[in-house]
Order: sequence, then C-alpha cells, then structure tokens
Amino acid sequence: MAIQNFNQVVDALNQFSNAHLSLKRFKTSFFEQIDNFATAENSFPILYVVPGDVSFENEIDVMSFRVYCVDILQKDRSNEQPILNETLLVLRDLVNWIRMTDTLDLNVVGTPRAVPINNFLTEFTVGFYIDLAVETSPETNDCSIPFSSNFQYSGITCDYTYVSQFLTCDTVASCQSIINIQNQIDAITGGTAGTDYYVTGGTYSNGTLTLNRQNGSVTIPGFLTGNTGTGVDTYVTGFTYNDANKLTISQNQGQAPLNVFINTFTGITTHYVNINTNVTETSAVGRLNWNDTDGTLDLGLKGGNVTLQIGQEQVVRVVNKTATNITLLEANYQAVRITGAQGQRLKVDLAQANNDPSSVDTIGLVTETILNNQEGFITTSGLVRGINTTGSLQSETWVDGDVVYLSPTVAGNITNIKPIGPQHTVIIGYVVRAHITQGTIFVKVDNGYELGELHNVRISGETNNQVLSYDSTQDVWLNRTLPNFITGFTDTYVTGFTYSNNNLTISTNQGQSPLDVTINNFTGLTINGSLSASTYLGLPSNIYETSTDGAVTSASTSNVYTSGVLVPANSFTTGNNAEVTVRGRKTGTAGNMTMRIYVNTINSISGSPILVATNTTAAVNQTYLQLQRFLSIKSTGTTEVFSNTGGSNIDWLGSNLGVNQLSVNWANDLYIVVSTQCTVGTDSINARSSFIKIRR
Repeated sequence: MAIQNFNQVVDALNQFSNAHLSLKRFKTSFFEQIDNFATAENSFPILYVVPGDVSFENEIDVMSFRVYCVDILQKDRSNEQPILNETLLVLRDLVNWIRMTDTLDLNVVGTPRAVPINNFLTEFTVGFYIDLAVETSPETNDCSIPFSSNFQYSGITCDYTYVSQFLTCDTVASCQSIINIQNQIDAITGGTAGTDYYVTGGTYSNGTLTLNRQNGSVTIPGFLTGNTGTGVDTYVTGFTYNDANKLTISQNQGQAPLNVFINTFTGITTHYVNINTNVTETSAVGRLNWNDTDGTLDLGLKGGNVTLQIGQEQVVRVVNKTATNITLLEANYQAVRITGAQGQRLKVDLAQANNDPSSVDTIGLVTETILNNQEGFITTSGLVRGINTTGSLQSETWVDGDVVYLSPTVAGNITNIKPIGPQHTVIIGYVVRAHITQGTIFVKVDNGYELGELHNVRISGETNNQVLSYDSTQDVWLNRTLPNFITGFTDTYVTGFTYSNNNLTISTNQGQSPLDVTINNFTGLTINGSLSASTYLGLPSNIYETSTDGAVTSASTSNVYTSGVLVPANSFTTGNNAEVTVRGRKTGTAGNMTMRIYVNTINSISGSPILVATNTTAAVNQTYLQLQRFLSIKSTGTTEVFSNTGGSNIDWLGSNLGVNQLSVNWANDLYIVVSTQCTVGTDSINARSSFIKIRR
C-alpha cells in the first residue's frame, strides 16, 4: 500500500528496525527526548528518528527526518571502529530498503550523507546520523478534505461521509467510487469469476478508454477523468508494476488506484526505456537486465546457458557436426570451423592449424556444451568466461595478456605457443584473466594469410627453388623459376686455397675455374688453425718471436747463448726490412753486462755466427739492457745494419753511426740468436725477461 502520511512513514521505519538483525530498539520523538530513551535500558544499537520539516508540493509531501544509529562504547574505546562500521551499514541498509521497496511508494530525495557522532549521550555512545527526506503521495482532492456534510464547491459533490476526523464510506457496497473502479476492473479482466483475459491493445480519446482484450473489447467512458460525465479532468500521476503481473495506475483526483492484472504484453511502443542500474537481477532466458560489472545490458539467450553482453560480444547459433561425433564442451572452450550449413544453421567441426582446409574457416570458441547433431552458441567476438585459463588443460602455463593461437597438433585446442610454418598461425584471442575456474578469454579470430591470398600476388604450379618476382604489365607478383646460370651456384662451396708469390687461388666443388687473386698488401688477417711455413711470406705482422725465457748466465765471464728463433728460407727478399728486439736483466752490480745478436745457420753461437748487433751497459749499476736493430736486405746475400760493434742500443736513437754490410743468404733457413756476457764473474744475467721479436 502506498504511504501517504507521517504515521505511515514512521511505521515503515519501525518495521525496518524490528526486522533488522543488528538493531535492538526504535523510537521517534524530538531530539530533547533521546537521552531518556537511550538510558532507559541497556539495549543497543538503537535507531532514533527525529521529525523535521515537511514541505507541501503539488500532490507530493516531502517529509524530513534526522535518523540516529548509535551503540555503546567500551571504557577503553576498543570497540569504536566496529561500532562505526556497523552503524554506518545499518543507515545504508535503511536508505537502500526505502529505494528498492516498491510497495512503500516512497522516493528518497537527494543523496543522504552519513555524519559521525562521537561521545554522544553523555560520552558513552558513538555512531552516525543521516538527514533523510522522502516524498509521499497523499490524497489531494476536494473529497479528501473533512468539510461539513453536503459542502459543495465548483460543482463537485462528494459521496463520502466523514466520521470524526477520518474519511470513510457508509458501507463499501454503497461507495460509488469503489463500485466504479470494480466495474472497470471487471470489464478489463472478464469478471471476478470468469476467465482471466489479457489486454492486446487499446485507444484513449476524450475521456473514453477502449481496451482490446482476448475475447473482444470493452469501452470505459470517463476513464481517468474523474467521472462518467463532465467535470474536472483527472490525469494519471504514476504507474507501478510487480512480478505478480499487477499494473497499478495512480490518478490525481483522489481516486483509488486502478489495479489491472496483465498476463501478457503483445507489444509496447515508447520513446525510450530506462533500465534500473541500482538493482542486480539474475539472468534468465528472454530477460533483459543491467550488468554493472561490464557496464551494459545482459540478455539471456535460448537454452539458459549463455548470457549476451549487448554491444560487447557476438555469438552465433550453430549445429555440432563434428566428424568424430563428439560433444563440444564449454569447459574445454574448443575452437571450431565452419564446414557448411544444415537446417538453416551453420554447421561446425573442430579446427586445427596443421593445414589450410582445417584452419581457414575458424569462427570462434564453444561457449556452451553442445551435444552431437544439436544446436548451441559459439562466441565469435567477445568474452568467454568461467573457464580454466591457466594453460594446464594444454600442459602449458598461461598468464594475463597471453596471445592464444589455434593448435597445430590437437584439433580444437588453443595454445600460447606461436605456430611456425608450414603450420598455420591463427590468432584465437587473448587471455584476459588466467584462473583455474574463473578464467576469461577475449575472442578475436584472425586467420592470417597464405602468400597467394594477398590481393597483388598470384601463385600457381609452384615448384622448388622458385622466387617471387614483380610483373609490371599485370601489376602483380608471380612465382617464377630463376635462370640456370644463377641456379648453377646453388650448392657451390670452397674446397681449398693455395698461395704463392702474392697470388691466392680459391678452388670450388662445381668444376668452376679457380679464382685467382693477386694480393699486394694485407691490412689484417685472422687465421684459424695452423699455417705451413710458406704462408709466412710477406705478412706484415709479428711473425717470429719467442716468449720462452732464455738461459741464465751466472758466475761466468764467457759469451753464453741464451735463446734463438727460426727464420724460414725465403722469408725476406730484396727490399725488405727486418726488426730484431731483445731484452735482458742483470743481477749484481760488480760489473757491466753485454748482449749480442747473431745470424747463424744453427740455433747456437757455435760455428760461424754473423754478428748483427752488440751493446754493453754504461755503468755497473745498470741492471736492464734492451738491444734493437733494423736489418735492410739489399740483395739475397747482402744485409745492411748500423755498426754491429757498438753505438746506440736502439737504432732510432742513433745518428752518424757506421754501417756494416753483412753476408747473409736469406734463401736458407737461418736463426736469429742472442747471447749474454758478464764482465765480472760474481754477477749473473737473468734471461727470463729476454725475448726476440722480428718484424718485416
């Protein structure tokens, strides 16, 4: 019943308090009385309602209340936080209950704000209060005013009799307004004891309502106009409709609401429909309701297993015609492809990325279980929910954001491993949430392309070793065979190298003439493996050196061999220059140290060694000596050096030195040999730091 006055509003609040499991007591009075009520007994939490102002608007009364919800504090205030949470929830429950309860016919004005209160009621309670304003719809017509009997105004005669201050009828049977309403209801529904007919349509003109019903039509003159003749024009002030198929029409002239039971609607024409976004409804077949999580409308589809999020996904109803006659399972979210049509439905089979016929017509994922030869829904775009998306079904590991592809190995499966050609890359979608039971996949099938499917490529009769070439005449790329002179080198490889007198010869396996390259100068060379002695010719690098320490000369004043290095025959030719470097260290300061460099046919100072250079420390306390000489090859048998009997120990520091002509035949294998000598037998020369380095 619609609430129309103050008492009914307070009674509704009292009913809420009595039914709410968290509340113990309820009271409405002025603020000054709240202390007396709160301390009357130790029963909390309490709901205390203080009346406020009332505004009389056109056919609406707006009543204001301040509603307190408080509970008792412990001495250490340890329960303060739980009390604030509980009292806040109670007040929120109250506001939501008023908003959602259609039978109250109360509208909450504005958005009530909860205000915390501390040390309330002599410092022992806390909680919240709200300022609540509600709209009521009182009876507001001439007949609702308690005038004296037979009072008339504006030609209207009331058929109500007032007893005390309350409006009643003499008897229900003789109340003409109730009789008129009952007659209208009987006319619409077919009578109180007859068949329940439903309305199929109707018209309204000049105060007359004509309703078309299942067994004919009925005309109701004066409907919603206040009477069956002339008078003040009554208009509709509102409609309500509940799940019992009851339509209630409210009027502005104090008429009792007209209740019509409607079994079936055959059509509604309207400018727009507003969906209540504050109510959560369970999806059902044919039901349209708000989905606040996805921010759109849900539509329950045939079968009751699939709910369509309007504007966010697309589905298609298909027939399961798998070649192996299996059931397509929602839990396995199998990928399917179109194989034809049957019974005005597309028919599908499992898709697989192993070849083009099995993958090119992939359409989407199974979104409900479909028995063999039965119909069901496939998601072609949008979200498939409530499935295992951890990858465990595929023996893989999936995470949020993974791209999932059509499997090339298992029909109907999807995988997060990208297929590699000749397997087909078919993108099925993306993992939105990886979860073992509440996983979500966004379906967006992309079948990819074969090369020949591109609009400017024409492939036909392809064979091995063909290439794609552009034909400007046809404005298209074609597959063609390369000329023979190019394909002759397909498997050519190098079989060997030879080098002689700056000439490099490269041999191949295809019977081609060897490639001859004349090399005048190398700027760099990396050698892997070993080279024969002949390959040293002409190389501008540190080609001869020894890192092996020489022998130690000690307690002797003789000229003693310490180390040597081989220079293969023909390593140097006329015009070449060779650099020889050697270093030694003396232990003791009794005398000087002398070092010598020879060219010899054997690795020793025996036989007939040719002296190339010699030098002696300038003082006995000098313990290090380095000797360096440049050899200029004038001919096969003649080599020129600075004075080989003294002078500077390093050539580039010398000036105005004598030059010696040495008879050295570089066409033979020769050794560069180093010797050391102490002038005092108590000293020794440590040859471990000596080395020989020869550069061309």
